[in-house]
Amino acid sequence: MKNYAGITATPILNKKSFENMKFEFPSFDEQKQISNMLSNIDNKIFAIEELINKTQKFKKGLLQQMFVVRINWRCNFKLAKSPSFNKHLLILKNKIIFIIIK
Repeated sequence: MKNYAGITATPILNKKSFENMKFEFPSFDEQKQISNMLSNIDNKIFAIEELINKTQKFKKGLLQQMFVVRINWRCNFKLAKSPSFNKHLLILKNKIIFIIIK
């Protein structure tokens, strides 16, 4: 564009120069592919955000049980070591990995 602009303190592109410029755009098929790829990325981001929200709700529930209901600490440490708790965390981890790889 600098080649088309006049030589002044502030480069100005006049109408005639602009009309003579040629612009290249991807083909319609390429544009559709790019659009689909960006949509897929948006969908993955949305799915990860949903998992983050669910995990935050799970965390909030645990914290409420620990501090509001006042479950004793020994019970919570037992929960953290329990197979069901670890299974839940493993499922979350696998879902996140699946969404990223997909």
